[in-house]
Amino acid sequence: MGLLGYRDVQALLQLLTGTDPDSVALHRHLGAGAYGDLRIGPWGSATNATPPTITNGTQATFTVPVPGAVVGDLVLPPVLGISRAGLTVTAEITSANSATVVYSNTTGGSVTLLSHTVTVYTLRT
Repeated sequence: MGLLGYRDVQALLQLLTGTDPDSVALHRHLGAGAYGDLRIGPWGSATNATPPTITNGTQATFTVPVPGAVVGDLVLPPVLGISRAGLTVTAEITSANSATVVYSNTTGGSVTLLSHTVTVYTLRT
């Protein structure tokens, strides 16, 4: 696990989220001084993630094993092996060693994703 500085975390968050790291929304999510010294924490990956067809206005979930993760770890946006097809995809550590990935559909129509690999990364102070 390497030590990340403030600028490293800014660049990583911008790359993964497409969000300006200094945006109000990101600070609200992370806390204004949350960049301190963060380390890449445990991560996990699951192949053959195949959520059901997700109709507009609904969500589907998928569990990814993340060995060593604990509730409270900061989770970066999940990395999918396919296009997100307009879905919002988030994750959180919901129990020890496990992340729940949430696929939310606000596209206006139904979305069916192909089987894919999903990877979840955590950060720790």
